[in-house]
Amino acid sequence: MDIQEKLGTTFVIVTHDQEEAMTVASRVAVMDHGQLVQVATPEHIYEFPNSRYVADFIGDVNLIEGAVKSQKNGICQVSWAEGFAPLQVAHAVMLKGGANCTFAIRPEKVEVATAKPKDAINAVQGRVLDIAYHGNLSTYHVELANGQMIKAQVTNKERTGRRAFTWEDPIWVFWTPAAGVILTT
Repeated sequence: MDIQEKLGTTFVIVTHDQEEAMTVASRVAVMDHGQLVQVATPEHIYEFPNSRYVADFIGDVNLIEGAVKSQKNGICQVSWAEGFAPLQVAHAVMLKGGANCTFAIRPEKVEVATAKPKDAINAVQGRVLDIAYHGNLSTYHVELANGQMIKAQVTNKERTGRRAFTWEDPIWVFWTPAAGVILTT
């Protein structure tokens, strides 16, 4: 980065290390089978992937298959599992009702609680299958009633000897309508 800055020239770096690409690049090009599939800033690639491939390639992501139920006032309802309320997703582009889609949400945007939050729009109960402690954060692997797995990353803000919940505990996972994206490819 220092050499590039001193020379004031463009560098092209080829890497399979997503963290390196996201750290050093001002623009990232994601390729699949020799074809460019998305070119944008690292932030845009991460927050607004244009396809399931890009979402899954860059960082960790939960992918939920579904279909567009309806869309009104910038909120898209996505049917995703029988017996579960449709997901409410902020989505500005109009989608055709019944169209297949994938809801993508990053684990750090999924919150967890022992009781259903009163004001949560997208809230689903599950049980903790696994907990990965990483020091600064913990990743909870939560199995929903339909077998869908959801990962939630929680910052370890305090040094404690006991978690609020542990393996096999029932918990709620929830997120805001703007936390994830709808992918149609």
